[in-house]
Amino acid sequence: MAKPIQSGNKTRFTDLYNEPVDHLLSPIKGYQDKPLVSLMEAIEPVSKVFNEIEDNVLVALHNCQSPADGLNQQESASIHLYTMEFDSGLSLYVVLNESLRAENRGDLKPWFSYLKLFLTALHKLPSQSRRVWRGVRDVDLSSKYKTGTKFAWWGVSSCTADMQLLESEKFLGKHGQRTLFSIECINGKSVSAHSYFKNTENEIILMPGSYFEVLGQLNPAPELHIIELKEITPPMTLVKPPFSKSDEQKPSMVVNEPNTLSQSTSIEMTPMQPVNIVTNQISARTSEMAQPPIPMVSFHQKTFGKNIQLDNNALRATRHTSYDDGITFTNRQIEMNEYIHIRIDSNESRILMGSLAIGFTQIDPNTIQIHELCKSAVPNICQKTGLSYVKRIFDKGAFYIFNGREHEISRTIDSRMPLWGIIDVYANVKSVVLTTPPKRILDARTFFIKYESQPHNLSIRYFTHLQPTNLQPIVFHDVHGPELELYCENKVVFRKNVRKLTRPYLFINFPIKPGDEFYIRILSIDFNYGTPGIIGFTNSKLSHILANFDKLPADDPMDLYNRREFWIINKDGFDERLSELDEYRFVYDQSGDIYMCRNNESILPTRTVAHIDP
Repeated sequence: MAKPIQSGNKTRFTDLYNEPVDHLLSPIKGYQDKPLVSLMEAIEPVSKVFNEIEDNVLVALHNCQSPADGLNQQESASIHLYTMEFDSGLSLYVVLNESLRAENRGDLKPWFSYLKLFLTALHKLPSQSRRVWRGVRDVDLSSKYKTGTKFAWWGVSSCTADMQLLESEKFLGKHGQRTLFSIECINGKSVSAHSYFKNTENEIILMPGSYFEVLGQLNPAPELHIIELKEITPPMTLVKPPFSKSDEQKPSMVVNEPNTLSQSTSIEMTPMQPVNIVTNQISARTSEMAQPPIPMVSFHQKTFGKNIQLDNNALRATRHTSYDDGITFTNRQIEMNEYIHIRIDSNESRILMGSLAIGFTQIDPNTIQIHELCKSAVPNICQKTGLSYVKRIFDKGAFYIFNGREHEISRTIDSRMPLWGIIDVYANVKSVVLTTPPKRILDARTFFIKYESQPHNLSIRYFTHLQPTNLQPIVFHDVHGPELELYCENKVVFRKNVRKLTRPYLFINFPIKPGDEFYIRILSIDFNYGTPGIIGFTNSKLSHILANFDKLPADDPMDLYNRREFWIINKDGFDERLSELDEYRFVYDQSGDIYMCRNNESILPTRTVAHIDP
């Protein structure tokens, strides 16, 4: 079982002496591909190392029956077990941290299932930027942590937000050699609500692989050494996030009729409130950077409509009879900004009125009996008290991503309560599958590492007749949409991690004349969107437009036509076959045509994208 911490014992807050800070170990990876399992199953591969650890698992599960922070019981219990001090033998955190610090990464493999569950739980907790404390007793570590040193702590770093806690004789005490670390963290995880010692320790966990810089040292008393650390971004990903690799998959077919969903249609829904960049000259298109992937959901295996059959993995839901009684739920709560990817797998052979409905509910499916479910999720989800937000796919006001196009379910979702996903397999839609998301693009930092921080200086791939010395760099103007960022002396534009843009306008700081041509390179794209991008032209004074930038249309760029200035907007300014590192040539000829050529292709080499009367 568990016991209070005894004086002089090594504890989670003082377990750092053996951290290998003099050299960087190889990254931790592989565990993220393990499936999520129960805590008892996760601990089984290492159970022989401990004395009757199963009893401690049962204690943890019992104490975590109503977990906070949106965690489920197994996730909360994995943290609870980590914080426990076992009555006999080594505690779990001692052996786990030894394995995390081992140079032989093979020593960590038996821990993969537990790490998957434990780190998934920690990733769900909000990150905190604050000052935290930990230390070690009976030793001076000043020479090991010299000012300016950068290093990683590979173990799970338990800290406290209460410095006075460490003055207790249970931890550092007030006498003898002591090294106290004052840490300015940026990714701290408060686990007090899930700890065995929830009322006393105010514990903040720093994730394995946290990276620091020593800012300085103090020696306020003869035997007290304080080392000040700052958490910083590591030179590489040291511990892979606890999420499996997603399949590379493009959105499928588009909608053919207003009340019919095509088979294999891709839908994305989220309880919300490429980098397409140009080098050398200019960019005219941006795409969204994606949210980091999170563990995939399945269908709830207890609560679903009486006409629904689930496959063995609970990833496919098929309505086998009638046209209704096809309500399904997700097996867990949906996180804010999490995306659920749904594929329409098959439709009814007969024509029925109605279509798929999707949305979210604050009603826990575990509290619903099948006989309480109504035949359709719209307008009422079930005979239970609670708020639900459900829309048919083609209802006005629904929010979801349908084959790359955005819609909205509701602007009034109360995110203070947990939300479960709802999919009503209704009428024309017969079968749906929960799928892995399409390929997401790189984050900004990784992207620039890929191109060695010089994406604007890549060599020309297709228009090889051009000489770089004959090209005049064209830059973007400093005034642009709030979700866009400029890099490389304003030669590269990057779209931030957002779903919807507010005035996504970007202007080149150079007027083009008949006879001019300019070139654009696309560096990265987001396959979640089916439209290639928009390009436009205006003869209005740029200074006037930029001075009144906040008055430009906030939603549809086509609304620019309603303004007094002269505009030409082309929603199909780029080719549907858009690929990374594509090069586009735009020529403004003397007749007033602006035509485009992609990658110097000889077949269909040009396409007129605009015409301006002389």
